Amino acid sequence: MSEQKQESKKGRTGRLRKAMPVFIVGLLCIVAAIVVYAHPWQRNASEADIKWNLTLIGSNGDNVTLSLDDIKAMKSTTAQGGFFTTTGVINGPYDVKGVSIEDVCDLVGGMGPSDLVFVSAADGYSSVFDYDQVSGNLPTYDPVTLKEMPHEKLGLTLVYEQDGKPLSYDDGKPLRLAVVGSESLLTEGFYWVKWVDRIEVIHQG
Repeated sequence: MSEQKQESKKGRTGRLRKAMPVFIVGLLCIVAAIVVYAHPWQRNASEADIKWNLTLIGSNGDNVTLSLDDIKAMKSTTAQGGFFTTTGVINGPYDVKGVSIEDVCDLVGGMGPSDLVFVSAADGYSSVFDYDQVSGNLPTYDPVTLKEMPHEKLGLTLVYEQDGKPLSYDDGKPLRLAVVGSESLLTEGFYWVKWVDRIEVIHQG
């Protein structure tokens, strides 16, 4: 084989070797996209195929399952609130409608001063609140300056409407935990749990 042909073959081989990682990365991206699309909690969900219920577990062992219609049939509350992320991105304030988490906990025996409430989401995220936090003892911040400000009564609310519309998937459809009150103040974003599907009251000691 001539030197020119050998050089040409080496060049093609080199180009193939360089292109291979790009091909592999592209293939992995396609597979990831298929997996994301196949998982109903990762899609843009106004979709009817999402099966959702809220499971409540009391410290006394009571267990109740509620549909979204059951939640909407409960006494509702309207309030204002918003949040900011760890990177300082501000969301809201919003006008929201939902049910108090205290009313929800009452369905399984309520919450006492020494209890904790675990709020879990369909994507695996969870947060825990003590009695004072559930009662509204949380820091609030000015939506413009992000400086901490005093507040009137706050409450943890399971929100299903935001600014007069049902929650979008990105905002936590069908049910999101929010910290709200009579003033348009912000709280930290990790309190605002999306896609809530389980609430458990646990007694300490």
